[in-house]
Amino acid sequence: MDPFERAVRETLIRRALLQRREPAVVALSGGPDSTALVAALSALGHPVRALHINHALRGADSDRDEAAAAATARALGIAFDAVRLSPPAGGRSPEDWARGERLAACREAGLRHGIAAIAVGHTRDDQAETVLYRAARGAGPRGLRGILPSLALRDGRRIIRPLIDCARADVEGYILRRALSPVADASNADLRFARNRLRHETLPSLERARPGAARALARLADLSARLYGWIAAEGLRAGVACSLPSGAIDPAALSALPPFLAAAVLEAGAPGLPRFDASGIDRLGAFLAGGQAPELRLRRGWVLARDAAALRLYPPPPPPDWHSPLSGPVRIAGVLITAREVAADPGFLPRFLASRARWEEAIDADALLSDAVLRTRRAGDRFLPLGAPGERKLQDFLTDLKLPRAERARTVVLEAHARWGERAVVWVAGRRIDDRARVGPGTRRVLILSAEPAATS
Repeated sequence: MDPFERAVRETLIRRALLQRREPAVVALSGGPDSTALVAALSALGHPVRALHINHALRGADSDRDEAAAAATARALGIAFDAVRLSPPAGGRSPEDWARGERLAACREAGLRHGIAAIAVGHTRDDQAETVLYRAARGAGPRGLRGILPSLALRDGRRIIRPLIDCARADVEGYILRRALSPVADASNADLRFARNRLRHETLPSLERARPGAARALARLADLSARLYGWIAAEGLRAGVACSLPSGAIDPAALSALPPFLAAAVLEAGAPGLPRFDASGIDRLGAFLAGGQAPELRLRRGWVLARDAAALRLYPPPPPPDWHSPLSGPVRIAGVLITAREVAADPGFLPRFLASRARWEEAIDADALLSDAVLRTRRAGDRFLPLGAPGERKLQDFLTDLKLPRAERARTVVLEAHARWGERAVVWVAGRRIDDRARVGPGTRRVLILSAEPAATS
């Protein structure tokens, strides 16, 4: 057996990537790494299907890559599929777009052919570059895991990286011994890109100064993965002690933890929360130790806010002009809003009040004449809070509740053409209904509204 194939087999076994003769979809770009990967897996007896994604970003070069990938598949006698994409019109970087489209195409191929494993050709050198790049950007333990050898996807498929323990030099030697014919992507040599400068300048210089640097960086990734696994598990355990009955976070309990573990508690409790990097962990530690600032702004619009006795995490607020019809479940700003209509009878209201969840309200469905829509609050919004003697500004109502600013910014209302006016706020989601929409003796149809706290993803 070729030594490269033996190394790949050892990685498959040691990292539990593929069972014996398990099939895989191989993302075959036509370059050296993916060409060596598809040839090695085929030689090891794994049924493979080669999938080439033509991003159509480099004109004739993109078509050349597809032809080379097809030729490799023919030479190896394996099945080949090609997907041609239309470049994005704008708004996203080509790199982000290409990455997302590649994953979608691979998942679709796996689903179509009933194959769970999607194999990609990242090597140990790619791992070293990734760890070094992330370290320079200030990554924490999670980021320093680098490229994961295996990654489970939500649809039951998984991405595997059988070459993650092989050096790029090993790939090149295998290509020569097998007389394979990969193509070179000229963009990989373009030093305008930071990753290419790391590959062609920084890492070679580091290897000259400290031989074995790439291998050491790859080991750091493995160590960081084990460390982060422990941190994440401890975060789940510590999160129980930090939780208050209201669903908020006990500031004293969270502050007693090391900042990296406090960050893990927050990550475990909010699935959509962007992960903390090293700088974010430091900022979190300072916020918890200071005890004075009302809120800590996190990445991508998330906020950790404190009130007198609790901490709360808030997801990004809706856009200022956000609106949605009340036609089905709506998830926005960490809340799942639903509505259902039921018939009313004389005993409805007592039964509802005795059994309702704290985020549920009931209104007279006939109070909404038409055009019910959920939207973000606006300056000048007014309504008549249930039980109040008169109309109030929504802003004053929220202020009197002593809600943190972050929570007020995420307020959603239900507006409709109501029977008492042209357009009116009939419900402040999760807070209060308008008194004029309350269920009364003459109510025949009831709209049960719910604004249930829900995890974002």
